[in-house]
Amino acid sequence: MNFEMPKKFSQIALNEGKSVYVKQLTKGGMDWQYHATNPNTYQTIKSEPWDYIILQGKSFEPLYDSLTLEKTTKRYGKQMIDSIRYYWPDAKIMLFMTWGYAEGIDLDNDRGHLDYTEMQNQLKQKYLSFADEFKVAVAPVGEIWQQLRKESPTLSLYDQDNYHQNRAGSFLVASTFYNMIFETPLEQFSNIPYILDEKISRTIADKTRDVVLNPKYDWRKNYWFMTDEVDFNYFDFKFKKDSLLLDANVPEEYSIKWKLDGKTISKEDKVVIPLNDDEEFDLKLIIKEGILRSRRTEEAVFEGGKKLTPTD
Repeated sequence: MNFEMPKKFSQIALNEGKSVYVKQLTKGGMDWQYHATNPNTYQTIKSEPWDYIILQGKSFEPLYDSLTLEKTTKRYGKQMIDSIRYYWPDAKIMLFMTWGYAEGIDLDNDRGHLDYTEMQNQLKQKYLSFADEFKVAVAPVGEIWQQLRKESPTLSLYDQDNYHQNRAGSFLVASTFYNMIFETPLEQFSNIPYILDEKISRTIADKTRDVVLNPKYDWRKNYWFMTDEVDFNYFDFKFKKDSLLLDANVPEEYSIKWKLDGKTISKEDKVVIPLNDDEEFDLKLIIKEGILRSRRTEEAVFEGGKKLTPTD
């Protein structure tokens, strides 16, 4: 973990016109067991009403043997995630998918050697399986790293030890988090907090965009929006003379669309619909967040001056 990266991420966000508050609790070489048994972890979780929380394990932690994964990684990962959800149920949690080492890794207990590709493929598979088990998203840093290694082989992302990231690799991490959180690519390259050639910065940012924001990839962000216990009503309504007054009652980050008998009539929060005494019509409010097209729908039937039982 580059300990300066969170600060540089906030500088990048500011450069893009976004204001963020970032706090980190990191220590090199530590796994989830260390963090889950550290009281400072829970003090940090409770300290702010976090919108996003990123959990990073030891770089090769998902490659532990299956027994150790169950007893340490999964157990302690769940412990931290349960704590986050207890204090901040609306926080969006993501796992930091790490990258394979340049020369691969020798596994313990005579489990052999994994080359870079094998190591990266296993890291990816494990992080996605963790995401499905914990119902959280994955920041696909390792996947972007792998694609850049293949498509831009002269681009160096590793530090001299062939494990950690150099400046370009650190920018890749920050760019990935930016795309995951703001669901938009980086656009400003004149003042990024890294000493990088602009061509290199753009190459990394373009690949990050292509991997994070392309709907053909599934980084499990749908888990951010799958709560059954909706903490808001989709829309409010009231009758006034010969009109039905509608008001979408959803958080700011959602886009909305009103449909009347299957036809879109508005994308504004407030809508006024003229009423006929005996006219029956089907009304839908469709809401979605970002490029995910993960939708929720509230549907109801109205007849003149009354609301009928909502349809299924």
